Parts: sequence; structure tokens; C-alpha cells
Amino acid sequence: MRVVLHAHSTWSYDGVWGLPAIARLYGALGVRAVMMTEHDTGFDPARFGEYRAACAAASTARCTLIPGIEYSSPDNAVHILTWGLNDFLAEHRPVLETLQAVREKGGVAVFAHPARRNARSFFKDDWVPYLAGIELWNRKTDGVTVGAEALDLIRKTGLPATVGQDFHILRHLYPLTMTAHVTGDLEPELV
Repeated sequence: MRVVLHAHSTWSYDGVWGLPAIARLYGALGVRAVMMTEHDTGFDPARFGEYRAACAAASTARCTLIPGIEYSSPDNAVHILTWGLNDFLAEHRPVLETLQAVREKGGVAVFAHPARRNARSFFKDDWVPYLAGIELWNRKTDGVTVGAEALDLIRKTGLPATVGQDFHILRHLYPLTMTAHVTGDLEPELV
């Protein structure tokens, strides 16, 4: 199935599309799931629970919205995309603490847009065991070409590459998706 990683809705401070509109848009394009990644700013455990419920409610028969959070480092230089968590961790935690907590709670984490604010220069080798991948291409940050920083980091670490639209506005929409092989039903509350 076709999947889009890294999308923001009005649940993020800088998103302009509501969850139902995102589900309709991507569903019409044949995308089966959108891995949402709202910014951690302004979230707390209660709001995270409401957001997860809103993703489930906005999902359609054609497109499931998977709730996720884009956690920021304290200086906002590094962003970590996460999915599969039932709990909100905290805003602006140190990266290693975030990665360890994601692993401990059974979630997955991806190092986002290495070229943004020179995030690549902050990368630490002790993060590698906790990461499921590195965002090789990010529509918002990289435009239409792969960033050299991400490619270098993927070669160095051996981590899998992901691609992300970093969808905030319609201009970020791009006809590049990931492929996922899923058996059984895709249930947002289980992912």
C-alpha cells in the first residue's frame, strides 16, 4: 500500500489543513495511510489523547491517519519523527532521552530533515540503535532533490532511508510515497 510519511495538520501550530481534509486529499490520490507528525509544541498528555481520537475519527475507508509526533530538541535544531506511542513524552526533550523513551514504549523514530538548520552536524552515533531510519528526502526542506547531508548520514550509519513530504500546505504535496506491506486491518489506535 502507498503511505505518506511526515504530514502536519491544524493540530500543529503551523499546519493549515484539518485532519478530515488531509484524509480526503490523500485518499483521492490513492494513498492508503498518512503517517501524521504534529509538532510537540503545545501538546500535553490530554491533548495527545484528543489528537489520537481525532485521527481515528477523520480516517476514511480509503485513507487511515496514523497519529505521530515530531519531537524537537531543546534548541529546535533536531527533529525526531515518532509513531506508535500511546503517550505523549514531553516538549523539547534532549534527543537521546526522546529516542530511549520511544524505544522503551514500543514506538519507532526517524531522524527528520538532516539539512534543516544543519541538523546533520548535531547527529550523535549513540542515537543509531534507537532510530528506525533517516529522512533521505523532505519535500519542504530539500525541494525536489535528495539532500547530500542525508545521503551521507545514511551511508555512514547504514540506517534505512525514508522520504517525507513534511506536508503543511498544498505546495508540499508531491507524488512520492513509501510502500508498506501490511497484513490484516490497519487500525489507527493500534499503530
